[in-house]
Amino acid sequence: MDQWLVEVIELHDCFEEYITGTIDSLERAEVALAADFTMVAPSGDTSSRSEVITEIEDAHARLPSLKMTITHPELLFEDDATLVAAYVENQQYGEGSNRRRATVVFVKDDSAPNGLLWHRIHETWLSPAG
Repeated sequence: MDQWLVEVIELHDCFEEYITGTIDSLERAEVALAADFTMVAPSGDTSSRSEVITEIEDAHARLPSLKMTITHPELLFEDDATLVAAYVENQQYGEGSNRRRATVVFVKDDSAPNGLLWHRIHETWLSPAG
């Protein structure tokens, strides 16, 4: 499995475990997100690294039935410093579910988990939040 896909899966596992209450620390996420990380949510709103972390912290143990899976991985671009990839994030919780296509820009960094720092992510709804 490509290291970028391992990174995507591991970070989403961290989010799932934190939101379900299985773990109590976001340290894994905090070391993976670059200092200048930004996220464009499916709504079109842009959030900074600190805003994203705060939003996830606020969700701690609030959705014990959450299951997140990653499908349709695709490497879009890679050079010596950067990697761009896309995937579909699937969320299932209780009787609700949603799917979103994500495009992520990674910066290569040997000190980061799997050698990649998350620089920017852009998500688009494939199905509505439910």
